[in-house]
Amino acid sequence: MRTEDILIDWKKPLYLNFTHIAIMNRLDDFYSTIGVMERLEGDIYVCNKLNTDLELEELSDDAEMRPLTAEDVKAIHDLYPASEIERIEVFEILVQVLPGLGIFRKDTNELAAWMVHSYYGAMFSMQTRPEYRRKG
Repeated sequence: MRTEDILIDWKKPLYLNFTHIAIMNRLDDFYSTIGVMERLEGDIYVCNKLNTDLELEELSDDAEMRPLTAEDVKAIHDLYPASEIERIEVFEILVQVLPGLGIFRKDTNELAAWMVHSYYGAMFSMQTRPEYRRKG
């Protein structure tokens, strides 16, 4: 972070949403010599699926949620809306370094949906392949 001078101008305001607390703590230490940081902390909850009665249900039996791997990156990049300006190598690094999750079909191991974090810990890309949308 101390040598980053292309992606971030540390002298300008920086707004981060949904960034992991450990990353924010490191940014606090780093940024304290540059300027003032204001922050708001909260909890993030994940729901696998809601039924019509708003009760939590398990993921369907034919699906599985697990961490993303380098083998999943091409499918993610292919559907990413700004893939022409964001290199695939960025996704490879993000999946190796930060937690990302995918929903996979158990029978074919096909990636149906995913969420990838950005280099500062916020959500970077969350997509569902078109053929799996609105299927619960």
